[in-house]
Amino acid sequence: MHSGSTTLLLLALVAACGGADTTASAGTPPNGEAPAPGGSEADGPQRDAAFALAIDGRATSLRSQASLTVLEGEPLVTLTLTGGDEQDNFITITAPLEGPENIRRLHALPFGPAEDVGAYASASLEGQAYSSQAGAFEVSFAPTGGLQGTYEITFSPFEGLPAGVAAGEAADPGPAAESITLSGEFSGGFNVVCSSPVRGFTGSHAVSDSPYCQRLEL
Repeated sequence: MHSGSTTLLLLALVAACGGADTTASAGTPPNGEAPAPGGSEADGPQRDAAFALAIDGRATSLRSQASLTVLEGEPLVTLTLTGGDEQDNFITITAPLEGPENIRRLHALPFGPAEDVGAYASASLEGQAYSSQAGAFEVSFAPTGGLQGTYEITFSPFEGLPAGVAAGEAADPGPAAESITLSGEFSGGFNVVCSSPVRGFTGSHAVSDSPYCQRLEL
């Protein structure tokens, strides 16, 4: 792991659509807290537990979220995990999954350098931007309403202009950034963000209070 990245990073999920969303929370997070009353560890993550993401070799996560975006008529749903800390370090993972009918099973995806390859991740650590190049992502959704999974990501430095440098300006290359690998696990609840396209309109018009979204169960 890159020696300068000593600050804990968390992953959390950012809701992609506005409007009403339903929340399913899940169980025993990686920090070892007890499962919520009414369930056991064998049931998987519990509905009322907070989502948490841990990075191997790091302290307990500070904050985290998870969201699943569903668009009526689309065969894939999008799971997004993002998080950060007070030092402006952040990381984001996006994973397209088969669903929503097939969501409650184990999903395994490779990480790649683009979102159309499989799971994709980006990060900013100590002011250096990174994008995923390889790795593995696994997630399963528990009957009790939560999710849990693991990840291992190989990041390469993002080949772009440093912050504050305009196109055409000479940039001080500085020391070359090295590739890094982050791995860990996550567990907990997630938000569902559902929308349905508005028939008769062109473009991306969508509503969240459609009959489809009101009946959706995950």
